[in-house]
Amino acid sequence: MYNERDNIAATLRQTLDVVPKLGFSEYEILVVDDGSKDGSAEVVRRFMQDNPCVRLVQHPQNLGYGAALRTGFQSARCDLVFYTDSDLPVDLSVVKDALPQALETDILIGYRRERFDTPRRALYSRVYNLLVRTLFGVRVRDVNFSFKFVHRRVLDAIQLTASSVFIDGQLLAEAHRLGFQISEMPIDYHPRVIGSSSFNSLRAAWVTLVEIWKHRFSPQSLPAIAPPAVESALPTVDSSTAAPPELLTQMTSVRSDPSLPRTG
Repeated sequence: MYNERDNIAATLRQTLDVVPKLGFSEYEILVVDDGSKDGSAEVVRRFMQDNPCVRLVQHPQNLGYGAALRTGFQSARCDLVFYTDSDLPVDLSVVKDALPQALETDILIGYRRERFDTPRRALYSRVYNLLVRTLFGVRVRDVNFSFKFVHRRVLDAIQLTASSVFIDGQLLAEAHRLGFQISEMPIDYHPRVIGSSSFNSLRAAWVTLVEIWKHRFSPQSLPAIAPPAVESALPTVDSSTAAPPELLTQMTSVRSDPSLPRTG
């Protein structure tokens, strides 16, 4: 979430309608606030007053999409992590249909049945997906679409270092390299209605391209990044008292930095 005051309430209402119906005895809804300045966090806190399953983790300043995802993965306390953007690119009711397949694979990702790209964004997306497929052997239709289920065993085995939207591609590239199974399913995409994405930014495209190239040919130049200092609205749960992993699911809502927008 980054400056999504006009979107986050609708996102949380839909999430709170869907997640309790999934059949898990325990779960958490984690909102990663990447240094919003528009009061987005206060909207989340109002939901937290009546919904103890909602957690807010905050960056003290805007650190970008890659940092937001890493913080989400590191802060998530459950065995299965689902993440999406806080502008709701999908109807979350589809999570229930996707869950059985997600439980049978290591990573489940969605791909858009229909896209609504500007010509420039369509070009960027084609080039990006082609590079990830060619350089890393990740044979998927839609690398960066923000509808993904990832098991904790995958997150514990890989090292993520990207700061740009390549974080999604790096996740799949490393999972593929280590032999994890990646499955796909078609999803109806809902283009953003409120606010705007700056995917057309040449700077963002260049930063992403540099990280792709470095990860493929000079991975040591992308060193491990320590978790950023975060503020959490709820205390950390002692893992010794947490419910068994098989009972848990996790939903993480994140939004990209406008200077490093999502791609796909």
